[in-house]
Amino acid sequence: FDVHNKGTTAYDCATEMSETGFINMLAFFWSIDTYFNSIMSTNMVSVHAIAFDNCMRPDQTIQNMYDFAQCRINIQNM
Repeated sequence: FDVHNKGTTAYDCATEMSETGFINMLAFFWSIDTYFNSIMSTNMVSVHAIAFDNCMRPDQTIQNMYDFAQCRINIQNM
């Protein structure tokens, strides 16, 4: 999600937040929570989600997905 705007360098995020990106992230987590509580709570299945702030950089989005898929991002330390 693009919660922050692009920063001044290729790897920095700006301090300004994107209202649309923030609302989309909240909606994403709300939908996961609502789905889990209404449908999945009776089953023995858990649903989890993760969101990355990519700061409006498509290259960062791709890098985050590869790093996550290859276990280079340690979620417990975030």
